[in-house]
Amino acid sequence: EGGGTGVRAEVVEVGRGVRLMVVVIAGNGPGALAMAPPCRFVTVAKLGGAARGIRVVARREDGALEAIEQLRRQFGAGAAIGDVAGAGGLVQAAAGSNRLTLVLEQHLVAARRTAGIRLRFWLVAMYPLVLIAPGYAKKLVFADNLALVADPVFDDPAAHGFVDSLLAVYAFAFQIYCDFSGYTDIAIGCALLLGIRFPKNFDYPYSAASLQDFWRRWHMTLSRWLRDYLYIALGGNRKGEARTYANLMLTMLLGGLWHGASWNFVIWGGLHGGYLAFERALLARLRWWDAESAAMHALRVIVTFHLVCLAWVFFRARDFGSAWTMLGTLARPSLAGLDIGTHANLALLVAGLFALQQLGARLHYKERIADGRGV
Repeated sequence: EGGGTGVRAEVVEVGRGVRLMVVVIAGNGPGALAMAPPCRFVTVAKLGGAARGIRVVARREDGALEAIEQLRRQFGAGAAIGDVAGAGGLVQAAAGSNRLTLVLEQHLVAARRTAGIRLRFWLVAMYPLVLIAPGYAKKLVFADNLALVADPVFDDPAAHGFVDSLLAVYAFAFQIYCDFSGYTDIAIGCALLLGIRFPKNFDYPYSAASLQDFWRRWHMTLSRWLRDYLYIALGGNRKGEARTYANLMLTMLLGGLWHGASWNFVIWGGLHGGYLAFERALLARLRWWDAESAAMHALRVIVTFHLVCLAWVFFRARDFGSAWTMLGTLARPSLAGLDIGTHANLALLVAGLFALQQLGARLHYKERIADGRGV
């Protein structure tokens, strides 16, 4: 907007309608100031070369007047700043040009900080809605409709084939996530509206690249309770490897039993305990498995997701016999009963939800808003 060669402008929002526009002019002498455009706001033109100066044109706003008064205090009577309500004037401060530049830079930093505080205030104020609205969407749009896919198959696994069973397992994995994380997001958001801060409970768990990582992201409040009051209380990893594996298994078995008095929940907990022990005992020692390449990371995420889904079969099934029947169906891949339209749409939905987990984990959009960093 400078209107001339060698002019670069930057507008910074100061607050309460005051904007600070810094115009850097690549020229020598006071004549170069003619290149600075007239402006209703604060205009500071810093000249290159031996002669340097500023021109100030301002509205009568507190932020603008404060900036000009700061310059007056810094340079005293020798700084002939023009009428702030008129066309402005020129300050010739060749001897103190470095000090002049320093003051201007300090004011710009303060202006950006003020703008950042205002931005963070509004983002944090909107943060409860960023939780509540998606929470309702997770529950009402996704969880309730995914249940229509999963429930019939889990209720009668013997009547369904491989494709139906596989999609039902995937559907339940996202149903329980959307249901559980949806209503906890609603609860956390409503509490924030009342000034009460609850801890985060889910952190894109299906983006986990290991079972240990999964339990840092899934039902985080329960995970911390199991760690602090069971695993550590039992000795944690302080009493040798064998005791560590036993503590992991016992902690997860009790965690499964916590969900209900059913052998299916105990098996679910036992599977996760076995996963964690196996991961700690063997996979951590395989360097190729922990390679930092994108392909290996994607493989770890996919393997972890399917191990979690395997355990979900026991968690959701009515009894051990139903779970075993479904696992038997899944062990015999077949395209019998495939409906291209229906099954393809369900597969795309599951793939889309899985991709959103990966994208959300990368962007951390809710955390960025909470921290005032934007989305």
